[in-house]
Amino acid sequence: MTDSQKTHLCIVLHAHLPYLRQAQFPHCLEERWLFEAITESYIPQLELIDKLVHENLPVQLTITLTPPLCEMLCDGLLRARYGQHLETQLLLANREVERLNDTPFHKQAIWYLERYERTRSFWQACSGELLEPYKHWRRKGIIKVLTSAATHGFLPNLRFTEGAVEAQLEIGVRNYHKHFGEAPKGIWLSECGYFPGLDKSLKKAGLEYFFVDTHGLLQADAIANDGVYAPVLTAENLACFARDPASSREVWSAQEGYPGDGRYRDFYGDIGHELDMEYIRDFIDPAGIRVDTGFKYNRIGDRSGKKEIYELKEAQQAVEEHASHFIKKRVDQHHALLNSTTNTPCILCPYDAELFGHWWHEGPSFLESVIREACKTNELLISSPEHYLSHKKDLQRAAPGFSSWGSGGYAKVWLNESNDWIYPLLHRAGRMMWKVSRMSDTTPWSKRAKNQMARELLLAQSSDWAFILNAGTASQYAEARTRQHIDNVFRLFSNITELKEDKEWLAQLEANNSIFSEIDSSVYTLDWINT
Repeated sequence: MTDSQKTHLCIVLHAHLPYLRQAQFPHCLEERWLFEAITESYIPQLELIDKLVHENLPVQLTITLTPPLCEMLCDGLLRARYGQHLETQLLLANREVERLNDTPFHKQAIWYLERYERTRSFWQACSGELLEPYKHWRRKGIIKVLTSAATHGFLPNLRFTEGAVEAQLEIGVRNYHKHFGEAPKGIWLSECGYFPGLDKSLKKAGLEYFFVDTHGLLQADAIANDGVYAPVLTAENLACFARDPASSREVWSAQEGYPGDGRYRDFYGDIGHELDMEYIRDFIDPAGIRVDTGFKYNRIGDRSGKKEIYELKEAQQAVEEHASHFIKKRVDQHHALLNSTTNTPCILCPYDAELFGHWWHEGPSFLESVIREACKTNELLISSPEHYLSHKKDLQRAAPGFSSWGSGGYAKVWLNESNDWIYPLLHRAGRMMWKVSRMSDTTPWSKRAKNQMARELLLAQSSDWAFILNAGTASQYAEARTRQHIDNVFRLFSNITELKEDKEWLAQLEANNSIFSEIDSSVYTLDWINT
């Protein structure tokens, strides 16, 4: 079977974290979110790419690296702090090997030590510049790298403030260019949030394709002839791909999803919460707050509450079974679609990158096994949206419907009684930004102040804060971050309009919230943003 007769299997990994840099504090608990993602997801995923390419297996992954994540991965302070974190983890790993000697958990402790030693070697090999491996494989054509909105703002809820959506897109595109040297072709819409007409703004930002959740395409203004198994062209000639529900359910479903298999490592049991404080004190938060250390020794089991030892071999057997099942289901889809689609079928499989490794310990091994299994078939082509589009020009035209991949499929995760207070403040702050961007710069300070005002507004618009408030997991932190950035916008607006040059405070803001060094508030005055 030739490639043109195969079904394209497009795996998309969305790598994102909110901007967590807190330079004003010597230690920041939230920075551990970044450090855990680097250790458990990003480096293992890069290692599997290295491994598969070395074996001459076809790798074609699509990866979103959002602007906040790119900025943090390039930040000197965070890189230094991660290096220190890694050394601390290695110290704990050595202690665990000693503590668990002559116990059934000893081989796991040795595995953790070897894992952290490999991680340190990888980190040192790229001199702590983790974007470099992504750039390398992107240049080689092994991966496609996408951008996202500047601070992952949920665009459907921002569209009521003039220029807010367009600025999020334009600044996201410019930041991608800063890091990768050219403009992006595709974008991951934050939370897959789409509203009718957004394609016009995407077109103005120079983008060519995007993704929506399943119902975004199934509820388009015209019946999609191929369902979600081929993209459509919008009125602005952008390609819109939709998520395949079957491959999503097999991974994400709490009831059916692979990660819930009892042989896999239990995410929730961790020695940071289980061991005596005297032993664990130096490896948790300095304030004495118990946190996950990443050292977990039990498997999920039958969920009866009884702790069972995690066995590496059994987990790997589960990985291979699930990867084989996943590919078998995709092959079945291929045969079913052959006689029912007008275009070559495309199965889009988008996932959060952090699922593979952090939340699902065996996730990177699953991805590796999926690619290996796909290569054995004669029906599937490991592909990317860009590769698919390069061969397909006769796509159906349709206008996708309002949608997101959040619970319920629309906007309720980011707009409900837990977080609806955010939006009147964001809209007010957005109008302030629109106004000051049109004011002349009277001094170098005023230009700096307007640029910082833009940073603060963008940081306040991050979808993560509303998401966290809805989940109720770290609500106090999310509320504090939102209110602080909005307060900063209000104060900067007052200082700028009243010509009050508070130079010391501005310098502190620039040092603490230093995202987007390239930013220029004049982006809010671009003609196309306000038309």
